[in-house]
Amino acid sequence: MRLALSTSHELRINPRTWNERSWKPALVAAGVLRQAGEKAESYGSRVRLYPVYERSRPDMFHVLRHTFASVQLEAGESIVSVATWLGHSSPKVTLDYYAHFMPGAGKRGLAAMDTWLV
Repeated sequence: MRLALSTSHELRINPRTWNERSWKPALVAAGVLRQAGEKAESYGSRVRLYPVYERSRPDMFHVLRHTFASVQLEAGESIVSVATWLGHSSPKVTLDYYAHFMPGAGKRGLAAMDTWLV
């Protein structure tokens, strides 16, 4: 599974860069994660310092991702839209993980048939 992030302009964002430059600093600011130090990387004669963060829980970002997907599907958003937002290769991948969050799907179909038959 591959995480795809995009802007409102449909530009792709590198998840690794976003994670290190945006997500983890936001978690530090919120007090969820701590900065453990810094590491220096050399690029020719230039040295750049990068923050090093404590190891985060392995499920931290995925909990947010799954929460987003499940809330969208429970609210009735289309599986195709959610699959696109999550960067899944097809809606089938999204259905395999999240179909159980679509409790009203069968009821809507039955109601449509009842209306049609009456």
